[in-house]
Amino acid sequence: MTSKFDNAVGVDVGGTFTDFLFLIDEEYIVQKIPTTPDDPSIGILQGLANIQTDLSRVAHGSTIATNALLEKAGARTALVVTEGFKDILEIGRQARNNIYELEPTPANLLIPPELIIEFSGKLTPDGEIKTNVSPDLYRTIIENAVSNNVEALAICLLFSHKNTFFEDKFREVYENIKHDFKGRKLPYLSISSEVSPEYREVERASTTALNAYVGPIMSTYLSNLEKSLQQVNSFVVAPSLHIIQSDGGAATTSQVEKLPVSTLLSGPSAGVNGALSLARAVDEHKIITLDIGGTSTDIALCDKELPYRTNLVIQGIPARTPVVDIHTVGAGGGSVAYLDTGGALRVGPRSVGSLPGPACYGKSRELSSPAFSVTDAHALLGRLNRDYFLADSLQIDVTEAERAAEPFLNIFSNKFEFAQAVIDVTNANIERAVRVVSVQKGFNPNEFTLIPFGGAGPLHACDVAEMLNIDKILIPPSPGVLAALGALQAGHTLTVGQSVLQTMNEDSVESVLTNLQQAIKIISEKLSGDDIQYRAVLDLRFVGQSHEIGVNIDNANEANLEVLLDAKEEFVERHGHLYGHSGYDVEIANIRVTGFVDPKFTPPKPVLPNRRNNQTGPLINQYCEAIFRGGSQRTPIYLRTELSADDHIIGPALVTQLDTTTLITPAWLGRVDIEGNLILSKK
Repeated sequence: MTSKFDNAVGVDVGGTFTDFLFLIDEEYIVQKIPTTPDDPSIGILQGLANIQTDLSRVAHGSTIATNALLEKAGARTALVVTEGFKDILEIGRQARNNIYELEPTPANLLIPPELIIEFSGKLTPDGEIKTNVSPDLYRTIIENAVSNNVEALAICLLFSHKNTFFEDKFREVYENIKHDFKGRKLPYLSISSEVSPEYREVERASTTALNAYVGPIMSTYLSNLEKSLQQVNSFVVAPSLHIIQSDGGAATTSQVEKLPVSTLLSGPSAGVNGALSLARAVDEHKIITLDIGGTSTDIALCDKELPYRTNLVIQGIPARTPVVDIHTVGAGGGSVAYLDTGGALRVGPRSVGSLPGPACYGKSRELSSPAFSVTDAHALLGRLNRDYFLADSLQIDVTEAERAAEPFLNIFSNKFEFAQAVIDVTNANIERAVRVVSVQKGFNPNEFTLIPFGGAGPLHACDVAEMLNIDKILIPPSPGVLAALGALQAGHTLTVGQSVLQTMNEDSVESVLTNLQQAIKIISEKLSGDDIQYRAVLDLRFVGQSHEIGVNIDNANEANLEVLLDAKEEFVERHGHLYGHSGYDVEIANIRVTGFVDPKFTPPKPVLPNRRNNQTGPLINQYCEAIFRGGSQRTPIYLRTELSADDHIIGPALVTQLDTTTLITPAWLGRVDIEGNLILSKK
């Protein structure tokens, strides 16, 4: 656990920058360095070496599993399935994203057909052994995988959520033959009853295969990073390494090595966790988070608590793992502007990345036609402080942004019109994404506070809020590293799922309670901590339905028969509210329990500067000419580090700091609260 006396660091690896938030001697230190995409650990170690102090803990938001999937750079993986189910991943649910597509795009397969192995052992739907196999078959399958240079082996057999006999045999034989393969590495083993022990064969197989696909690269990365941490000169003892999971909680490296699929939304989840924690500190409980980084925008709606879901689809591949409910769109500071085949202006999802980065960073001077990004648009419009960008750690070269804009000037009348068009398209993409998590789910954005963060979030906040009729914006003290803060303060979590598949009534509810208690017992044995909090989700539906509604139970370790029956009634009420009908027999499909260890994180109090003698308002550092729709306006620039509590700022204005730039447009006002947050409201 992290007490207020521990020195620790939260690290978030983004597409353009790697963000660090150090907690040293009860003070925050912010650092940003360019991401090293070939090996993110290089950038992490560079950042740690810059701070010559001992650390007890490194909390790391990781993109390793996500990048391996997106870039198709995972392990050579084989999949063992029940005989007759060789095409399970390719057929899937036979669902098409576009039902009018005459030639549907083939499923995105991680495993080639020649590496899918059929297993003759079979179970009945009730879990009884129907066809047994020779004990030698397990060893033969593993040895054949080794001889075919398979790096990861996934096992997913029909009805193993009811009976793990066959899958347990694979684990047993695998462990027994390790010593026979001295000098030869056994493939990484991913077993469905350990990865996703819930019914629905397609999702279970896909999740297990995906876990195997990213397992070796994640294990190698974590092993190398832990070894490298032992060699940092400033560390007396290597700090413990914790990885952020997709549910916003932290996990040990051994836990993540077994279940890397749990980290697919690691970084974005940490950001939402940090934003909600910060909002609660100032009594804000209904927020929309807007995390705009270099490559993408991640959006979540929090109505008093973190929103969760259990199904995730990345690159068309379904995965069943607990995640914070985040909607992502390819719009960020590095998103590239281009004209489509019809001549319309588009922005994203392609990004310039950390190398060469936006043209205005000056790293693409040798290119004959550098790409034009959203950051270049802000530079052309004068919305980035040329003399003090990222606390003077990076010089803005506007002439390079102008050179990148030249190919578009035969379409637009001038560079400013083009730059504003790029911003407008980007904001429209973001606005549509916010409506997905709010309006499309029955929420009015006007009832929520917008919390923008990430390197580009505060630049777009006023425009996006205006489009959605949001009246209040909260800019955190260090918005560019909020995901690192979320990582730093994350508590350990562990989720255990169980399939139940039975009607839920007064006669059967006792067995449901038994399953719930079994899941809690498993968590208590695996999760260390004195104060574990338990939260359960019951997947309920009416008999005959194929999709469930999750009903939450807080303090699940105190649940009794009455609590479970109340959950059933809550489901009936919610179903009637959502779909207009209810009143049938209720069935429970799954029980999912999450254990959470409160880290008892004590954030340091912000130290805000006092106003100088006779100072009536915030000091203006300098002025610039910024372009808004009404034309050029003389715009004051403030340094965030010099703002005091209760300082007021009238838009238009720029507020610059190490990790981001905040744009206050002409229609908005800013005020600094006692926690150091910058609160924006409409004039």
